[in-house]
Amino acid sequence: RVQGEIMVEPLYNKVCDFAMEFYADGNGSVSFVGYSLFDTDAHGNYKGNFLLSDGQIKKILSQYIPDEVFDNVCRTMEESLASLLNKDYCGFLGVDMMICLEDGKYLLHPCVEINLRMNMGVVARLFYDRYVTDGARGLFVINYQGNNELLQAEHHRLKSEHPLCIANGRIQSGYLSLVPVTQHARYRAYVLVE
Repeated sequence: RVQGEIMVEPLYNKVCDFAMEFYADGNGSVSFVGYSLFDTDAHGNYKGNFLLSDGQIKKILSQYIPDEVFDNVCRTMEESLASLLNKDYCGFLGVDMMICLEDGKYLLHPCVEINLRMNMGVVARLFYDRYVTDGARGLFVINYQGNNELLQAEHHRLKSEHPLCIANGRIQSGYLSLVPVTQHARYRAYVLVE
């Protein structure tokens, strides 16, 4: 009603959501940046990213689909995106994908959508690669809480229960709010590393 359009999509028996993240240099070249594995709610709305190494994500995905399929899709995406974008876009982008179960077989949906922007998957990928101890696992979450008191309470609880532990300039474990949690805040971006 708001947009004056109707969109119909098949309902897939989704097993997991993930994305391949890329960088377009603005000169016709696109390169793979890494994987992101994320969680959605029952309606497909983004809930957060898992903070994992590329190797850890690929190990999870290869339980369903052989590694060489991902390698081939990645190469094909780099070539196709370079051709489509040419010199018209410079920056990060992500191609959302999913693994589905159909007739007892796991299938790869190689392009649910393309996000031509710095997206949560890229942020989670870069954050993990730059600031988290390799091999650690965690979550990157952005959430809305309409009640500031509840937001504050949850922030203080996580801070108390999961103290931040940093070694060699990298997070080994703990909770870190990525934005100030003020008395007027309604949104929060944070990481929780186990």
